[in-house]
Amino acid sequence: IIQIPHISNSPNLHTLILNDNRISAIPPRAFAGYTGLENLHISNNPITSLNPSSFEVLNNLTYLTLINANLTKLERAPFEHLNNLEILDVSVNPIVDIEEDAFEPLHNLKNLGMLRNNITKIDKRLFAGRLPNLISLDLSNNQLKSFENGTFDKPIESIKLEGNPIVCDESLDWFVQWLADQRKSYGDLTIYCSLYFCNSKTTMPILLREMGLDDVVCAA
Repeated sequence: IIQIPHISNSPNLHTLILNDNRISAIPPRAFAGYTGLENLHISNNPITSLNPSSFEVLNNLTYLTLINANLTKLERAPFEHLNNLEILDVSVNPIVDIEEDAFEPLHNLKNLGMLRNNITKIDKRLFAGRLPNLISLDLSNNQLKSFENGTFDKPIESIKLEGNPIVCDESLDWFVQWLADQRKSYGDLTIYCSLYFCNSKTTMPILLREMGLDDVVCAA
């Protein structure tokens, strides 16, 4: 399959799986006949970009996977109509650029997967105040070295950051405090994070989930 199959109207179709095809583009209103769709899986397709109107009629969509495509950038416009989306997975893409308000329309998003991309920086406005229901975030195996103060402004039950070349210095003092606040909010908080410490006697990663926060010292 090289394009989204056209149907006139099928409001009773709730799940559409188009994985492992040769779809390279999602034109405007490509899903015009799929108004009842709740789950859409179009992973493993060579999709290089998303049209602002690609998902225009999918107001009922709750689950979207775009894993292993060719996306290099995420913008706000394609997600504008996905107000009920709860799960978004754009992992294993060559994504390097994410607009600061890309996820702002996704007020109901609970799970966001962005592992194994080429993300080098997260704008502190990307998550702050914009994803009030987010409980799981996977940013593992990207190229993140640091986070701006205020990048995370609310408790997240599960956050994965392992596989990033994060350097812990005084600029991440706020992050250590945020982790402490996280544990106060969630006793069973899951954190997967490898940080290299400038003042550590070892060059091996330190796993925050295996150490007490009193042992975490960010210093130049």
